Amino acid sequence: TLAGRAVGIADKLDNIVATFSRGLIPTGSQDPYALRRQALGIANILIAAGYHVSLAALTAAAMDLLGIAGEEQRAKLSEDIQEFFRLRLKNILADEGVRYDMIDAILATATDDIYDAWLRAKALAEGGGTVAMQRAVQALIRAGNLAKNAVADAIDPNLLAADAERTLYEAYLRARRAITALLAERNYAGVLGVMADMADPLDAFFNQVMVMVDDAAVKNNRLALLKAIAALPSALADLTKITAI
Repeated sequence: TLAGRAVGIADKLDNIVATFSRGLIPTGSQDPYALRRQALGIANILIAAGYHVSLAALTAAAMDLLGIAGEEQRAKLSEDIQEFFRLRLKNILADEGVRYDMIDAILATATDDIYDAWLRAKALAEGGGTVAMQRAVQALIRAGNLAKNAVADAIDPNLLAADAERTLYEAYLRARRAITALLAERNYAGVLGVMADMADPLDAFFNQVMVMVDDAAVKNNRLALLKAIAALPSALADLTKITAI
């Protein structure tokens, strides 16, 4: 029942926060208060029920009830508990058969909403093995590596001289609009499909356009475009961590 789930989450999280606040954090095989089991219980309740809940908000509420007021202590507790749950989520996804690199790609992004992270992982596991996605991931890794040299975020369409870079820019604009709408619906399979569609224009760009040219304005504009493209799937996963598609 809804009440049973709410009470179960509250009871388990109260135990976790109170015990962490006393410095009794499980290490190695030592977990005398069964906190890992309780965290797994919370995560499984959220996933099974399909609840979109902020773990940070729940933790803050538990700290309020326990009278934990110090700003530094609250921040440290929240960070430690987020990491504790992140490791439990990693175990859950591994048990579900999600590949290690896909798990890493999900955990590299926001995991405050455990059910949402689970949905993203399942979408990646089910749709990340296509040839188009493999090409898109390879191109995104290349784009991301080059984008590390970017010194600006703004893209000036007037500096896009080559046909391939204009085509890529137009594809980026379409993808950004589509991904914004898909993320609002939590349609993560659709986001993967949009990223797969970026494979062709990215390949054409890398085959036909020299990024690191002498003209600083053109170079920086191309780097800004690649930086923007590399960031497109960031709300879904860090696709550059995919290594074994």
